Amino acid sequence: MQFSRTELLKGLAASLMMAALLIGCQATPASCPETESIETTVAGKVFATLTAEVPTSTPVPAPTPTSAPVPYNIYFGDLHVHTSRIHTTAAFHEEFGRGALRLAHLQAREVTQHDFIAVSNHARLLEDWMWQVTLEVADEFTEEGVFVSIPAFEWTASHGCGEHCSPARPDYPDWGHRNIYFRNTESATPLLRCTDPSTDTPQELFQALPGADLAITIPHHTTAARHPFDWSTVNADYDQLVEIVQRRGDYEADIVENGWGMGHVMGIVGGSDNHIAAAGQPQGITAILAPELTRDALFDALLSRHSYATTHGDIILHFFADEEIQGTVLSSRESLQLSGEIESKSGAISLVELVDNGEASVTWEPGQASSLRFERTEQIGEESHYYYVKVTLENGHQAWSSPIWVNLPGVAP
Repeated sequence: MQFSRTELLKGLAASLMMAALLIGCQATPASCPETESIETTVAGKVFATLTAEVPTSTPVPAPTPTSAPVPYNIYFGDLHVHTSRIHTTAAFHEEFGRGALRLAHLQAREVTQHDFIAVSNHARLLEDWMWQVTLEVADEFTEEGVFVSIPAFEWTASHGCGEHCSPARPDYPDWGHRNIYFRNTESATPLLRCTDPSTDTPQELFQALPGADLAITIPHHTTAARHPFDWSTVNADYDQLVEIVQRRGDYEADIVENGWGMGHVMGIVGGSDNHIAAAGQPQGITAILAPELTRDALFDALLSRHSYATTHGDIILHFFADEEIQGTVLSSRESLQLSGEIESKSGAISLVELVDNGEASVTWEPGQASSLRFERTEQIGEESHYYYVKVTLENGHQAWSSPIWVNLPGVAP
């Protein structure tokens, strides 16, 4: 008998809903509350929506090795997945307990065939036992060399969250939304909530983190109408990256103007901000450039801004300056050798743009080609520059490299 993908996912979801809480409770019997193992209206709607909205899988491609002598692999995944679309603690409690956390990992590993995932549920909706289960599931699904789960939660500070963020403060400032990622489960802090008076400002959040080698913070949807971001709160130690694309669209123009244009050295990632446990849907993928698929290697790459973002995991994007990888800050020099290699796995390349300080300085239109290589020497004198590459496919998919900076003030020659 043959079953459709949707039928199989529905069956899997039903099984997970019945079993997942039991597994989690066995791991933490003292803190995990009892929840009836029965189908409910809320859980049924969420999982029915999930199985209806997840499209046919498009596996991420195997990267073509670059000709430049830089040793790294490209790993794809979603750094911004939620397990519930319902923003009330009671509903989230129910869905969490019925297996959505494990379903998100299975979806990423088996269906979308990603290399890594970070489930970044809102800290204000999590109870302590949920965070403990989140850490245990992250360890459970991490098999280095095969698949990695990065421990994470979201710190949410904007008026659009209303009473859910700070009931005692209706005028809650729009500091913005940040996801908090930890190197491993051992370095993860207890939950840091925007509803807790001790961590309800960005400064208090950064003070509570374990150190810039163990945690990283990534702002997202920086110009969203309900949840804007205050660029004055950027912390150079922790905010090494910013999310440039997700389900709401891309934020390139804002990052150019308020991020890179204001001197912030931030690489980029993509994340779906998906609230139905379906990694990468509808868009928002991070490519991490790392020597191996381990937690430490991925985290070190993120700390060094060695990453790029795509709307979908179908674009290979290598970008170098003087044979240094994207995300690098170069010491002072008067000229620069830029090179890039782009390959599309799902359609012809429509446009490639080399962007210099926010303006496209060179463009290529390779026609129906699915790959492009370029080399270019830039005479820059003593001026400060940041360069990045933007790729657009005929099918509408896009990719952005992290910038490479040169001649920044304060960087030794």
